[in-house]
Amino acid sequence: MYRITNTVDGATYILHDQRDRKLRVLEPRLSLTINKSGGLTFRIPEKHLCYQTLKKLRSVIEVWEDGALIYEGRILSDEADMYNTKSVTCEGSLAYLIDSIQRPFSKTGTIHDFLSDMIEIHNSQVEERKQFILGSVNVADENNELKRENTTLDNTWNILKTYLVDVHGGILWVSYQDGKKYLNYTYDIGGYNDQQIRFGVNLLDLTKYQDATNVVTCLIPYGADVEYQDELGETQTRTVDITSVNDGQDYIIAADSVIAEQGKIWATYQWPDITDPARLKTVAEQFLAENSGIPDTLKVSAVDLAYTGADIRRFQLGKYTTCISKPHGLRKDLLLTQLDLYLDDPQKGSISLGGTVESFTGQTTNKQVTISKALQQASDQIYAEMVQKIANATTLITGGFGGYVVLDNINPETGEKMHPWRILVMNTPDKNTAQNIIQINQNGIGFSTTGINGPYRNAWTIDGNLVADFITAGTMLADRIRGGTLEVGGTGLGKNGVIRVLNASGTEIVRMDINGVTIRQGKLNAPKITGGSADFGSGLFTADDNAVTVGGFEARYDWGRDIFQSYDQKCGLSADPGIKGGLWAWFGWNSSGDFDVVINNSGQVVAQDFVIDGSYELSQKIRSIERRLDDLESGGGE
Repeated sequence: MYRITNTVDGATYILHDQRDRKLRVLEPRLSLTINKSGGLTFRIPEKHLCYQTLKKLRSVIEVWEDGALIYEGRILSDEADMYNTKSVTCEGSLAYLIDSIQRPFSKTGTIHDFLSDMIEIHNSQVEERKQFILGSVNVADENNELKRENTTLDNTWNILKTYLVDVHGGILWVSYQDGKKYLNYTYDIGGYNDQQIRFGVNLLDLTKYQDATNVVTCLIPYGADVEYQDELGETQTRTVDITSVNDGQDYIIAADSVIAEQGKIWATYQWPDITDPARLKTVAEQFLAENSGIPDTLKVSAVDLAYTGADIRRFQLGKYTTCISKPHGLRKDLLLTQLDLYLDDPQKGSISLGGTVESFTGQTTNKQVTISKALQQASDQIYAEMVQKIANATTLITGGFGGYVVLDNINPETGEKMHPWRILVMNTPDKNTAQNIIQINQNGIGFSTTGINGPYRNAWTIDGNLVADFITAGTMLADRIRGGTLEVGGTGLGKNGVIRVLNASGTEIVRMDINGVTIRQGKLNAPKITGGSADFGSGLFTADDNAVTVGGFEARYDWGRDIFQSYDQKCGLSADPGIKGGLWAWFGWNSSGDFDVVINNSGQVVAQDFVIDGSYELSQKIRSIERRLDDLESGGGE
């Protein structure tokens, strides 16, 4: 069920609702295409209640599908015929990026950082309704610290297309949540469509053609424009090429077999964010391999069976779809690139899939397919288990014949009859003998398998509390979840579960899954951490069940006592020597049992071969020696 709304000057008006004949526009058609803003067209008669509310550029037009926002845009143009019926054309929210200007810049960093900066500049120039929040970003480059430079003024959309989509592939798309717009940049919009396209079932048209327009067999690649100091110390600018890593040549040529087939077709291409000649050569070789042949391109159109009453999920833009046609020898996973929806008659809608997508290299596409299949496998497993749980619940509910429904009108305190105050659904007609009971009263609904007095382990009470031993759900949204146990992993429904913590920019900073806990940003604060092991500063500080190490020293329990010593045992301290003669402190190890300085349990301080008996204090020993020397000098004593 589709609904179109118009929000202008703080008020929202319904333009189209299939359930209300008075609130309908004519021929509403929504066209969505990857890496394009998307278009909405419709005609609105003069007698429509909201005819006068439409304002070019000011109106925010939204399309809702079964309560979910799938499109937001603005009126770009309208044209009235002789009966004042307006033909309205809208462009999607991605076009808001045209309204801001990016000044000349020189930026070095990741794709995520670059996109974040562009969004921030865009938001500073436009109204709140046209601002974005950075969403998911999974497109990356092997060289993650890229330099991007621009010397002219250009709108934000052109900048993003030039420096991101045209270079790295991927899809720029907008998602809507909680009244906010998120700008995402991903390899695809997420996984696979469950629905397949099959010849003789829902395949409408298939076109296979070859286009030699962009064939290149000889390529001169260029990288970024970088600054350098000449022999006079002045700053100059040069463009990175591959001469230094390609035997003095600034070009590469396809294989001899390709040249023999296609001939020499020269072209040049620049990657403005690559500063390393070796990296430039690698990328250029990949580009040449992908563009030196004449590619087969497939265009497929099909009908969405979800609109024919079939119990199947609808097609979604940006997801891969399996296309099977035996007469054409085709079995291929294709990206759903275009979705046409007739909002007043969904069965007329169609989809388009392309074997190749503009600005998508073969390497990028392969990455997309691999990632999507992995995600889909995990999703399919969860979905299959979900379906099984639903089927089991359906069997229980639909197969529950033979029970008893009782209107209870007995006052439990007095035993007297009164007006009916609860409904009981039981496995026996007597509430005193029944074990399986569903009870509904003014305080809620409860389920018991142990009789009328419970306990009711599963219940939904009037104060908003839901008590359940197990909840099977596809999506759960909650403001707060408290108490109990949240379980992911294991072998059940949640075996592929993940707990993710995102920062305000949508970047994952903490992840918990079957592999453990990963903290990418932030601090770990805890009054006490026990168990396992710890490793900080690349091994500078480690702790486990055996010892704590700090640099070249370790503290451990060994030889029946606590010891703090260096790895080589040349110096250390003992908290409890344990045996007579054991060491309290030592340093200057030379060989076994040979230390420069030792303080032991025998009351001795040993410094090389000099021993002072610990029976007296050192000062007393020195005075005793002085007295004996005086006696010798005076001729007394021996």
